[in-house]
Amino acid sequence: MDFPKTIGVIMDGNRRWAKERGLPTKDGHEVGAKKLQELLEWLKGTEIANIICYAFSTENWKRDEHEVSYLMQLLETVLQDKKILESGYQITVIGERQKLPLSLQTSISFVEQVTKNNAQRLFIALSYGGRAELVMACNNLIKKTKAPIGEDDIQNELFTKDIPDPDLIIRTGGRHSLSNFLIWQAAYAELYVTDTLWPDFAKEELGVLLTRFSQATRKMGS
Repeated sequence: MDFPKTIGVIMDGNRRWAKERGLPTKDGHEVGAKKLQELLEWLKGTEIANIICYAFSTENWKRDEHEVSYLMQLLETVLQDKKILESGYQITVIGERQKLPLSLQTSISFVEQVTKNNAQRLFIALSYGGRAELVMACNNLIKKTKAPIGEDDIQNELFTKDIPDPDLIIRTGGRHSLSNFLIWQAAYAELYVTDTLWPDFAKEELGVLLTRFSQATRKMGS
């Protein structure tokens, strides 16, 4: 099978999953966090070198204060989990991490240091927004008084400057939108949307999507 080298995953549907079962929202987020650990196991040792998972967007800060607080605690717990630390992945957080709680920033720095020598890479997008990323890149270039500005200049100022653009983006939850995820980098990515909510996403469905990708003809704009 022709595997993509980089994939993006929009992990959507935790809250709907909980609501459908009459459960608290936090239960959906907890199951969703475990699903991420499962995904890493499924893809471990494959040719997929880079996985970029959309965990918390810049827009998510607008959610209920209690839910946001809980999500920050859950993210910290996930990053401290032995399964993550020993997953074999190099873990990096991309996004406006200065907006995150200090304790979470500390956990991020720790896990990045501990896993830095691993080959397969997991990038977790936290407090991330594609538009905010582009604004940041342009402001950085203005400070450098560089003109004219080309695509490579912008690329080199993005959070993802050291990550190849995604070949494939998978979105669970049925919504046909990037939701401000990798809007520059996704220019030629294959986008596969499944109605399956993130907590229900299964290894078998991932296999089907990867097979579809391997059979697709990618023209890259030509």
